[in-house]
Amino acid sequence: MNQLIRGAIGNLKQEGMHLTEPEMELLEAYAEKRITEGEFNRRALELALGEPQRTY
Repeated sequence: MNQLIRGAIGNLKQEGMHLTEPEMELLEAYAEKRITEGEFNRRALELALGEPQRTY
């Protein structure tokens, strides 16, 4: 697991939060540069709101 991801997970746990499996997969894809920052932000928003966002 990427050191950056492990640090982020540690910070979240310290705050009493956790990542779901889809959130973890998204974070890994971004950390491994398989998706762009824009794609990461769009997909993170979809996860947070629970619905796909329209793109313009």
